[in-house]
Amino acid sequence: MNRLVITSGLNNTWFAVVSNTDILYKFKGATSAEQYTQVEALSRYLQMDTDGETVTRMLPEMFENVTNPTGVFDSLFRGTSSLALDEEVVIDLGANALAEEIMEVGEALLAAL
Repeated sequence: MNRLVITSGLNNTWFAVVSNTDILYKFKGATSAEQYTQVEALSRYLQMDTDGETVTRMLPEMFENVTNPTGVFDSLFRGTSSLALDEEVVIDLGANALAEEIMEVGEALLAAL
């Protein structure tokens, strides 16, 4: 299964990228600092969620150009089994999708930030 990578390595701009695909979502914000705030918000929403509904609802607030929040959630969390912050893997669920352990994914992301 693919990996979700949260990275600021693309021109100091924060993105969520799914490895081995062309899936890429830019965090909202005019500066890297503003985008980082959205990365933190994502980690906190993940921690509060049990079924993905809260995160799905908030995706248009965190990422640019989200017209189908459910599709974005599915591509980021149902189609991936590990999460990396830049090059460092912060959680790997093996055969399970990140969506299955959404709260733990949020905790791992926040701890890595």
